[in-house]
Amino acid sequence: MAKAIMYACVRKGFDTSTVYDGTEALSALTKESFSLIILDLLMPTMDGFAFLKEIRKQNIHIPVIVLTNLSQREELERAKELGAVNCFVKSNTPLVTLIDHVHQSLS
Repeated sequence: MAKAIMYACVRKGFDTSTVYDGTEALSALTKESFSLIILDLLMPTMDGFAFLKEIRKQNIHIPVIVLTNLSQREELERAKELGAVNCFVKSNTPLVTLIDHVHQSLS
């Protein structure tokens, strides 16, 4: 799924970088500048909730769109409480919808 999102973003003209766990993502934030993060909540090493807490703790202000398989309202609300600007369930969200929200978030 990450590769599909990356390719869709590249086709729309966005520069992208892909990592596969929360620890890698935090490391990437120290090395590069990002305008937006698309985050899964279920990741190895550090899950998305811990990642959101950590960037808040480090006072990092980058919009985060959550795209996850978790579909319980409580989990999605928790992600928003931790700073996600929007949350989408993978199985309910066409890729084109996600890319539209990326574009809107960056406009």
